[in-house]
Amino acid sequence: MASQFPSVEEIKTLNTPSLVQRLKEAVPYIDECALVFLEKERVSGRHFLGLTRYDLDSRGLELGPTKDVLQIIDEIKSGQPEVLSNVKYTSGTDSEVENMTTRMDSLAVGDNADSPSRKAGRQPSGKLLRKLCEKNKIQVDDTLRYKEGEDFFDGKVVEIDENWEPLFSFTYKEQEYEQKFSELEPLAKWMLKSRDPERVISRLRDVYNKTKLIRAEEVIGSLKDFVNELENVA
Repeated sequence: MASQFPSVEEIKTLNTPSLVQRLKEAVPYIDECALVFLEKERVSGRHFLGLTRYDLDSRGLELGPTKDVLQIIDEIKSGQPEVLSNVKYTSGTDSEVENMTTRMDSLAVGDNADSPSRKAGRQPSGKLLRKLCEKNKIQVDDTLRYKEGEDFFDGKVVEIDENWEPLFSFTYKEQEYEQKFSELEPLAKWMLKSRDPERVISRLRDVYNKTKLIRAEEVIGSLKDFVNELENVA
């Protein structure tokens, strides 16, 4: 199963190698540059909890990894790992699956961030993956594959529970993780290796279009293909 998010007390006990390994396990989408930085600067757990933006900026860490580190520190201190709390999820009816396509289209046209269509795009359908499992479009042993550059991110369905929520065994850079995702946004967050909600939301349509479903080593289609099928039979 996915590693439990670390507590303040646990982090304080860790030396640099242990800290880096623990963050890899608990936050697999953390930017690799952040981990390299922690190793290079010999940051222990106690040092980590006290890091500031000035500490990171003055030593040359880039903006993205800096935001990763600061957000993770905040989450450890608060005991509340972020799950894209600014995104509202809904119940996952057929009409909501249909709305997914409309709202994804609004993300692709470059709307102003404050426009009504942009705001609508921030609240896409909430239970897409569960709906696809319920309709038998996603099955146990299927793999969802997203490619970004030269990187592949594979999520194999190892279980579908009584509520139709899939449990994925993820493989990325030869590391394996397990996590349940019935919403698309957290899945995209893993696949895009980002803790920045703005980046995930802005690229959600890319994941939606390009994530392929593989069954028995054959590409069956993309998430978009399956949602289109649901719309056609609704």
